[in-house]
Amino acid sequence: MLIYNSYTMGGFVQKIKQIFAVIRAKNIRSKLVGILKKLNPSGKSVYHDKIDLSAASSNEQKAEFKNNILAIIKSTNCECEKLLNYVQAAGTDVHYLVNAQKALAPIKEEPGLISEQKGFEAVYLSFITERRFRLYTKPMFVIDKNFVDKYSILQNFYKWYSLKSGLPGFEYGIQKKLKQYLRSSGQNVRGLNLDEVEELQQALLREQEATDFVLDYAKEMEGSQKVVEKLKNNGSAEV
Repeated sequence: MLIYNSYTMGGFVQKIKQIFAVIRAKNIRSKLVGILKKLNPSGKSVYHDKIDLSAASSNEQKAEFKNNILAIIKSTNCECEKLLNYVQAAGTDVHYLVNAQKALAPIKEEPGLISEQKGFEAVYLSFITERRFRLYTKPMFVIDKNFVDKYSILQNFYKWYSLKSGLPGFEYGIQKKLKQYLRSSGQNVRGLNLDEVEELQQALLREQEATDFVLDYAKEMEGSQKVVEKLKNNGSAEV
């Protein structure tokens, strides 16, 4: 399927879109860091039996994990369509919708990786993607048929790779809590038990790791960091 890869289109307008994508990622990261501090003031790492990307002792694991993803990106020449084909070949469905953002709005989702869904959300999602009614849907990608942003794909690809690698934070209940607290800017963290705090922290860490990856990639490959800093210093954007 032919899809629109924004980074292949030259010109000033596309560069501006990429710059603001990086700015948005920085704003998201700032928000995630703030919520994580509320959940875990001590900054103590949360460990997992498969891999712990947040622990100081896991530098080798983190480097290997990142290098694996970079190798895939390099093999696809960072082409969105090829990355999505890779996802599909690994057994995750990829659906293309016209005006995907609007189509997903009723279930408060955005284009990209959508975690497993149950109940009404699953029924709605299965209908708009397959014209079927399902009470449960597996993780999938939903992409706008006419526009694909490289940085958004990279961020979601990183999260997908984390999911496929068995990292925690993508379970149905945890993802529901994550969306709730992101929408509330983390204001409702009181009253959570220790297990819920740990689960939510893991979900937030997965988001932060994916966002950091995109920012690092933009800095290394696109040189967008200099432009972001210039906008910041000129007061043109709140980063």
